[in-house]
Amino acid sequence: MPVSALTTKRTARVVLKIATNIQGKNPVGTTAANTNPVTIGGVDGDNDIVGLVLNSDGSITAKLGAGTSIVGKFIPVDADGDEKFTATNPAIVDSNFDGGIATGGSKTTIIDTSKNFETNMFAGHTAKVTISGVDYYRTVASNTATTLTITALPGAAASAIVGTPGTAEVTVVYVNEGVAGNSITAEVVAAPGDNDNLSASFTDNVLTVYLGKTGGVLDDAKNTATLVASKIDELAEFTATMTGSGGVVPVASAVTFTGGIAVVSVAAGSDYQIMRKNVVADGGGSITVDQSTHDNFNANVNLQVGNTDVATGNPVPTVLAGSIITNGLQTRESWIPVAIIDESVGISKIFTVPTNTEYEILSITVLFVASAVAGNRGIRILMSTGTTGQNYARHTTGVNITAGQTRQITFAPNLLKETTTDLTGTQLSAPIARCIIPAGHKISISDLASIDAVGDSMKIYMLIRQRTV
Repeated sequence: MPVSALTTKRTARVVLKIATNIQGKNPVGTTAANTNPVTIGGVDGDNDIVGLVLNSDGSITAKLGAGTSIVGKFIPVDADGDEKFTATNPAIVDSNFDGGIATGGSKTTIIDTSKNFETNMFAGHTAKVTISGVDYYRTVASNTATTLTITALPGAAASAIVGTPGTAEVTVVYVNEGVAGNSITAEVVAAPGDNDNLSASFTDNVLTVYLGKTGGVLDDAKNTATLVASKIDELAEFTATMTGSGGVVPVASAVTFTGGIAVVSVAAGSDYQIMRKNVVADGGGSITVDQSTHDNFNANVNLQVGNTDVATGNPVPTVLAGSIITNGLQTRESWIPVAIIDESVGISKIFTVPTNTEYEILSITVLFVASAVAGNRGIRILMSTGTTGQNYARHTTGVNITAGQTRQITFAPNLLKETTTDLTGTQLSAPIARCIIPAGHKISISDLASIDAVGDSMKIYMLIRQRTV
């Protein structure tokens, strides 16, 4: 274990067991053992170790206050005192890393049939797996002899809102994760018959909800958001829940599913590493400094890294058998930049943050092309909770879009809300709140006025930072 790995952690402690002879204290050939504690960092006693030197061959020279020194090396041992990294004891329980090449896996597992791990020995630690050149860091929930169960890798199913947002709102989720779901559309139409019941079908990537009628008229009692959600949920391809406050679902134009993210899975040949969450662990054994030529002196050495106990004279116990020494480090997924592009038909689009994921919006660019239908359009961005639909951030442009106009509006933190276009005559900017958006929350982008849902065009180009939590 490199000394530098210890000296960078301010409160880590580790017990060293020295089996050696200190010159001038116990002459070679005697059997008497010096029971005086030996401390590192002391300056007064002859037994005080005042410095450690890492030699080029990997050994350690401990310099003593008496002007003498001892030379040894670090040897990791297990709870029984047996040396690790040998043919008979190859496990890497006390090292900072383990790893290998996966023989298989999934979005939530790493499988390596060449291993024979102790059950749950890596629970709570971090696994790094490399897939298509990208390093993914995931927490290990549990492990068997050959399988690590990890927090989920990227991948999300597309979804859409059917009905009236906030009231008769039904959230529909495609059962398969991936970008394929982004090509699905959902429409709500009146049933063809005069006395038809509420029904739903899925054909050619189109989800159609047929609202029920009685006597040739739409029957509100047949078309509540709760009933519509239940009817869609009967289809094998979708799950649906009523996420608004309730009400009757009206006839509506087609909406496009969004938010589908390609699934990342561990495959055979993926390189992985297991990283220790805690830097130093005793686990009932020791880290041994051993010198083979002198074995008549045994002492416990206290090594303290940092200055926690300096004021009280460094009263570190000489024996910590069976304890686990930690530095309280926490691990967390790094932010990864991701571009989300939606060029589908529609002027109302919703993006849902996937499970176990957080978003931070860097910028949202809206390319809006208005048809010749008269009326003022206005772009609005809402951020809302996933279950209750409560809005907690609202952003709009500083100028309306009129018939026949094309506008490219960029929303980003710290931008000014412009009321006139630039020299190109099409580009505007507007500010957006800087916030972390939790899993399940929604980013809704729409034309406030909804002048021409069929003729108008709205394309979304969103740059975010994403991390797994």
